Amino acid sequence: LIACICPRPRRSATLRHACWTRAAVVSMTAGIVGPLVKDMGVGRQPASLSPVSTVLTVYGSDESMTIPCVTSTKVVEIKEMLAGKLAIDPCTISFVTRQGCAMRKQLDHEEIRRHVTVVGIKSFKRDRRRYEHPMVVIGGGPIGLLPS
Repeated sequence: LIACICPRPRRSATLRHACWTRAAVVSMTAGIVGPLVKDMGVGRQPASLSPVSTVLTVYGSDESMTIPCVTSTKVVEIKEMLAGKLAIDPCTISFVTRQGCAMRKQLDHEEIRRHVTVVGIKSFKRDRRRYEHPMVVIGGGPIGLLPS
């Protein structure tokens, strides 16, 4: 077992990080296999599962929807849920939120904010399908379907 060799007692977080790094270097040079470095930093902490509610508002409309989610819910998860409900491509949806005195577009990897404006849709209801050439043949029978 290799101990951390520090010049003085550990008092600050930066010195503690330096000691753990030094211990990892010593262990690698000694040929010991196994992680000695502490799991510290963003992304290594467990995700928060606190329940919260997010209010989505359609841009240019008074229509809003409140959805339940957890604190660590990402923007891309809400985009995919909304795109599945509306049967559209998730790339056409974007979320905008107030940050200070300005509006800011949220990126896919960020956590969803609590009050968000949805840009790229007209309503939370699925659009009716529109056909390019709407045409219907009623009562043609087998003779009416023959090509001319």
